Amino acid sequence: IASLVFSILFYFPMGFALEADKFFIFLLIIFLTISTFTFTGQMLIGLFRDSQTAQGFGGLFITFTSLFSGILLRPDAIPNFWIFMYWLMPGHYIYEGLIMSQFNNDNSPIVASVGSPFYDSLRCTDIASQGEDCVGTAE
Repeated sequence: IASLVFSILFYFPMGFALEADKFFIFLLIIFLTISTFTFTGQMLIGLFRDSQTAQGFGGLFITFTSLFSGILLRPDAIPNFWIFMYWLMPGHYIYEGLIMSQFNNDNSPIVASVGSPFYDSLRCTDIASQGEDCVGTAE
């Protein structure tokens, strides 16, 4: 019920695509996210003797998930020794699922900022010298 309420209250005000399949994929990802963190908390309670230790490790898990999910630190900025945390923590997969489900088959024009990786991938150096915008799509 929590995932359904959250999805309804969050999905439409954020301006996501008004398509049923994308909404239900979003709902599924939110349900799996809530389940993952709930079950991780239950696992920590089962592993440790007292709740204070489990809460400490839960906080550490949330910190690592937030830090290595690819939002605070881009994957290319994560040191080689810590890159395994990017693939181990669930935040990376959550964000990837949300982004891929929303931008799949989306051909909306996006103006690339000069110097961004998107700008470089479009190879817009010739267009910028002519004063035109460099435009691409999420697809």
